[in-house]
Amino acid sequence: MTSAKSTAIFTRSCSLCDLIMEHNEMLHHEIYSGVSNLLKQRNDIGRYRLLDLGCGNAHYLVPCLKQSPPALYEGVDLSKAALAEAHSYLAGFPGLITLRHGDLLAAIESTDKTWDVIFSGLAVHHLMLDEKARFFRAVGRCLAENG
Repeated sequence: MTSAKSTAIFTRSCSLCDLIMEHNEMLHHEIYSGVSNLLKQRNDIGRYRLLDLGCGNAHYLVPCLKQSPPALYEGVDLSKAALAEAHSYLAGFPGLITLRHGDLLAAIESTDKTWDVIFSGLAVHHLMLDEKARFFRAVGRCLAENG
């Protein structure tokens, strides 16, 4: 698929997702409020490491991170267009920011790092059932002791 075509598909898909989220059709406001509350409860704000798998443009997670910033944020997504947009949302953010182009399952299975928080905002549903099992086994392996 050409870069222009994949960007156009991302833009249309992202616009639809943003519209669904803006109108809270799938309770995203409540989900991200819960995420924000969970991050605020951490006793290592400013020191924890967060891996965001299928990060998209990170638009809805960024406000949560601003309230409880990690020392390290790494986002992984298949869409280069989404990552470019995520870069703009994360501009000026404290801590180390890494955005990687890649598949969320391959990313979690191939990492040797441990993470305090592993987040995936409505991306895991794209995986097949056997891939979901592999995904959650890998997540369990990659979570830090208090993750």
